[in-house]
Amino acid sequence: AEQTEIRSLGGGAVSAGWNQIKADVTGKRIVTLECNESSSLGIAMVQSVACGVYADFAEAALQMVRTSRVFEPDRDRTREYDELYPLYSATMERLYRS
Repeated sequence: AEQTEIRSLGGGAVSAGWNQIKADVTGKRIVTLECNESSSLGIAMVQSVACGVYADFAEAALQMVRTSRVFEPDRDRTREYDELYPLYSATMERLYRS
């Protein structure tokens, strides 16, 4: 099955502009979470399963992970990025060779 969304976490996830760029470049839906501290959330999930609050990690995720915003790709921008990618790639290759 094709991946249709990417979860965005951490400092960059608070920027609506950056998330929209990521959606446009990848052509995938970008989803941010209410809890931006993924390490802390992961530890809380492990502890909740270990203490028997939730039966397993799937249940813990269903109960504890909440989405905040969704950024849909702009298909016109995605096409523009796709057209420009070969130029970007060639430029980066030349920079790393020198």
